[in-house]
Amino acid sequence: MFIQQWRTQYPLKVLCRVLDVSSSAFYSWQRRPISPHVKQDALLEQRIRELHQASKGRYGAPRLQADLRAEGQHVSRKRISRFMRTAGLQAKGKRRFVRTTDSEHTCAVCPNVLNRKFTVQHANTVWASDLTLMLSANSNSAVQDAAYWSMSLKPAVPSDIPELTQQVARAAFPKGCVAMRLRDEFGTLYQDADFADLFPKRGQPALPAWRLALVTVLQFLENVSDRQAADHVRGRIDWKYALGLELHDAGFHFSVLSEFRARLVDGEAEYRLLDRMLDHFQDRGLVKARGKQRTDSTHVLGAVRDLHLAELVGETLRAT
Repeated sequence: MFIQQWRTQYPLKVLCRVLDVSSSAFYSWQRRPISPHVKQDALLEQRIRELHQASKGRYGAPRLQADLRAEGQHVSRKRISRFMRTAGLQAKGKRRFVRTTDSEHTCAVCPNVLNRKFTVQHANTVWASDLTLMLSANSNSAVQDAAYWSMSLKPAVPSDIPELTQQVARAAFPKGCVAMRLRDEFGTLYQDADFADLFPKRGQPALPAWRLALVTVLQFLENVSDRQAADHVRGRIDWKYALGLELHDAGFHFSVLSEFRARLVDGEAEYRLLDRMLDHFQDRGLVKARGKQRTDSTHVLGAVRDLHLAELVGETLRAT
């Protein structure tokens, strides 16, 4: 099943080498007829799906067992539970009522200063919640989405490379490649703590900053756009290896890269990507301190800003 699932993305010989099986054994498995037990399981799973959908997702294994028994099919509850797990089915439970308002408290109540008066005379004077910014000019109100600023960063230790990702990557690139050697020689290059000051302390958790920084470096090395970089994260095994991702990881939306660069530009932290990398090179003796290799990073800062603006213009033209 593993080989059949990943055969469209990786060569058959590579997949067989990872699982230590021969190609002839795989072709022999394909030619085998489907057993009666497998056919019965397929019909039973389809019927369980139909009954679960007919109940609007409310039925679990006990009720499905009762319905199947009424149809003359005697199936154990454990077998039904196994089919439900395989199919990703789960019974919907009744939502528990949660009381969120305490009208009898003795705490002080803050006054309603805004009182639903969203029209103001000057910009940046009225804020509503942490997601929406209310602006007004010449009696015309405008709403600006501030979700970009609501993302917080919880620094965490970079994850190790999953074992299955290592096996497939080593089989696909026996001699390694640039992205894999970069991870093997220098680790993750970056840490979340390197960019913690660019994120607010409160808000929804953002993607790991060290991973976005490494994607930015790989994107610069291969000279690809944000969309192409996001596709590489989803589909290329060497990028998954460098980023420490599972094979089935779906990646992220390409706009995340633009938002990360915007944080670097707004926080005047464009130099961190280069400086952290040079620090690693210097520790390994590849770059001498105060040597000719370390030059002014003005052109690097300009390249980050130009790339950021070019992506924004390109996506604007694509949308229109």
